[in-house]
Amino acid sequence: MPVIDPLDRHWDLIDARTRGLPTQVAAQRRARRKRFAIVAMTTVLALVVGLVIGTTRSEETSWLDSSRDRRSDAATVFGVLMSLTGVALWVVGVVQVLRKGRFAELWSDPLSGIPWRDRRSIERKLRSAAPPEPGRAPVLRRLAALRLRQTEWTIWFLAGWVPFAGGQAIASPFEFFRWMQTGGVLLFLVVFMLSVRQRARWRALIDVTEPD
Repeated sequence: MPVIDPLDRHWDLIDARTRGLPTQVAAQRRARRKRFAIVAMTTVLALVVGLVIGTTRSEETSWLDSSRDRRSDAATVFGVLMSLTGVALWVVGVVQVLRKGRFAELWSDPLSGIPWRDRRSIERKLRSAAPPEPGRAPVLRRLAALRLRQTEWTIWFLAGWVPFAGGQAIASPFEFFRWMQTGGVLLFLVVFMLSVRQRARWRALIDVTEPD
């Protein structure tokens, strides 16, 4: 009886999962996760709106009085508008993900349960860092398409966070908060650029492995 390579079995498992065959995640659990995600996302957006309003109010904060300075009305208005732009991008992102029914896929991981070494090998091929094995191109194409759908909300979140944190930095009367938010803007901008670059690699992989 021929010996089957464990990596081949893992590829077959990924093939089955990306084809939409039944996995260990039941439909009821997916539905519960989707409802929970909707409630959680709505709560987060409500908290964010409250944060925008709260941080731009002119109330005195005793322990930060020493570092507080006066911001011009124009800077405050511009900062609030930038922050609201970020919130608007989050709302649009949530609507897009909900409209396309993508929340059920956010927790889908066809590589779950696969040993780290084999998983790393598959991830390298998915990043186009290694040539795909013969016959594995369709699986990689479906896996790359899944990753694109899963990271759609990530792009919306990062695109919203940059103007949101930038607006907070401009409108905040506290120097410490301004520096902190500015650092957040730079950090999330780098993450956004890396995410866009990775998504471009997945698209390139899909194009290369597309059947003639």
